[in-house]
Amino acid sequence: MRCKKRQDPERVVPIRPHQGKLEEALEHYAEAFRIKPDFADAHNNLGTLLARQGQLEEAIGHFAEALRIEPDFEEAKGNLDLAKRLRNEAKR
Repeated sequence: MRCKKRQDPERVVPIRPHQGKLEEALEHYAEAFRIKPDFADAHNNLGTLLARQGQLEEAIGHFAEALRIEPDFEEAKGNLDLAKRLRNEAKR
């Protein structure tokens, strides 16, 4: 599925972009951030995708960015805490 260029980033990023198509999902996020860099939901979703790929440092950065944009974003807070915990456990 190719995304048409639109001004609505929620139409650029599929709701579940990580269904086995990592590269395509990353392209969609890049397009969403080009259109709307302060798209907190997309930062949180990309963080989740990256965490599932084991890229915890990158995921933490996106969760933190989502919270910078939307400080009361509970899902991003929980995801950030979990990613930090997983990172710390992996260092042991």
